[in-house]
Amino acid sequence: MPSEKINYPQPVKMHHSCGLPTEDDDGPCTCTPTADTMPSIHVRWGAGGHDKLTISNVQIVLTKHEQPAWDEWIKTDPYAGPSAFPAPPVAEDVYSAVLSRSELNKMIKVLRRARDQAYGTDE
Repeated sequence: MPSEKINYPQPVKMHHSCGLPTEDDDGPCTCTPTADTMPSIHVRWGAGGHDKLTISNVQIVLTKHEQPAWDEWIKTDPYAGPSAFPAPPVAEDVYSAVLSRSELNKMIKVLRRARDQAYGTDE
């Protein structure tokens, strides 16, 4: 079944428990930095066969990765590209339902609108 990767897993720095001190706490605000890996996106598809047993299908796949350790992340240059920090091992693939032609057309339309509103229209 053909598949095409849309993006690569991206390690990012996350801050958890950030907030103002409580009445009981006179100390400064505390943040707990951690590392997280945003999932990669794939599209996979298959064309229907002449035997009528194989149906055409298209699915979106999110590949989740194990979370990198914070000390591994801190050693890397946060301004380097995704290839500078090796992707953690795959933890799980999550598949969408098989999308119909009309659902794919709607997705394309919504993605174009989102792209144009976020980044401007193509010339």
